[in-house]
Amino acid sequence: MSAARDIHFRCSACGACCDSPPAMSLPELFEHEDSFVGCIAIHGGGDTLALRTQGLERGDAGCPALDADRRCGIHTRRPAMCQAVPLDPTRPDAGQAALLEARRRQAPYAMAGCITTQATPGSRAMLIGGALVDDGDRRALARYREETARDRALWGEALRAELRRELAGQPPLGGYRTIPLVPALATLAAASASCRQRVLRYLDRQRALIARTPAAARPAELQVYARVYQRLALALQSARPAPPSPHAGAIEAHLRLAAAA
Repeated sequence: MSAARDIHFRCSACGACCDSPPAMSLPELFEHEDSFVGCIAIHGGGDTLALRTQGLERGDAGCPALDADRRCGIHTRRPAMCQAVPLDPTRPDAGQAALLEARRRQAPYAMAGCITTQATPGSRAMLIGGALVDDGDRRALARYREETARDRALWGEALRAELRRELAGQPPLGGYRTIPLVPALATLAAASASCRQRVLRYLDRQRALIARTPAAARPAELQVYARVYQRLALALQSARPAPPSPHAGAIEAHLRLAAAA
């Protein structure tokens, strides 16, 4: 077996890899509530059914965070998935070398020439002998994995089980479909009064974002999102106060409510 090659990366800020909104944890969607319309992407079916939270794709393609010059408008606080580019946090560390070998030959990376097996001016080492060497890359991978693992534990597994029952007997999805964040938001809002207020703020900011999205970039389902988010907000505002759930502390920490206080 041949030894794994060293991999170097140089970002030219060309924007070519920013061709769609990134996958994000729910706390990241809350942080970027004024930039991305959040959604749940459903992949596969049966035992292979998987959920992922991400930004909803726009009608004009591209990432909503790009400015007029196709530069990232949130670069200094971009989501962990973006910080990890061209790595993929959904793959194990042992699989990153093979991934980068494939990506350096594929668009858009091949056209940009940003992934190389030798050091070039302005590049940085990502893998040496197949092993990750950059602490920033390790932190980005770990952050995405840890936050999405908490998402699964706090609401994702329960929703996945419910969807598996609803979709039982149907063939697996080709590609994926997206739905509003309502199931996740309702679960989080029920945890405590602080969580409910944070979810209400998120719903308000999302409706405002949808309203100011240009018509050319507004997929038809955005109006559905606006309506269901309005209904959820009304339901939460009229609901009777309930005692905090046993998971209230964990959910408040996950949503970074203590840091925001």
